[in-house]
Amino acid sequence: MKIVSKFKDYYDSVGAKDRDPVPFYDRTTKEINVYESERSSELNAIKPVTNLMRMMPPSSFSRRGVLAFCGALYPFYTGGDRYYWDCEKIMPREDKHKYRLNKKSWQKFLVDSSGLAALDASMWIYFKTPVFLLLEEGGWSHSRNSFFLNPRLYKLNFAKKVNPYTAYQEIDMFLGNNMATQEDPNANVTDALKAHYTGHDGKYSFKTPPRQ
Repeated sequence: MKIVSKFKDYYDSVGAKDRDPVPFYDRTTKEINVYESERSSELNAIKPVTNLMRMMPPSSFSRRGVLAFCGALYPFYTGGDRYYWDCEKIMPREDKHKYRLNKKSWQKFLVDSSGLAALDASMWIYFKTPVFLLLEEGGWSHSRNSFFLNPRLYKLNFAKKVNPYTAYQEIDMFLGNNMATQEDPNANVTDALKAHYTGHDGKYSFKTPPRQ
């Protein structure tokens, strides 16, 4: 897998010896305001993500978020510069409100959201990336939520959820199988070079040249 990026991520070292230019991953981070009126198609494309975040119990101390990673959705909570993938660590025991984050509301969320586990690759194909993020920015208005393509997973502490080796392998396989559409814009392969790669590079091609 070839990764083109302006930043390093926590799984990059796994591919240090990977010289295969396929699949190609353009890991450019981009923020999109999907709540603008002219972007209704983008908002509709991530409907499973927005639905999942609305189902998450709100926290008195943290913001909600959903990471869409290689065909799966990972809910999380964040406060300050910390990201929590194990939600029990931030459950305020003193908060007994049934709509707030506690063990009972979290278990209900897991049951209610179980139907979202089986997703096709259409969302990821639409945005041409294996990774994107929806993050709650506070307030009651959903228009204040942030949406990012290709966030830096190191900053999200995603290694706590998926180890570096698995993350690299999943991205590699997801790009190569589920959304094999990204092409290297810097690739400049001539017809002669393509012929060389396939063995059609001479008068005799695959044939054994005659003895002199």
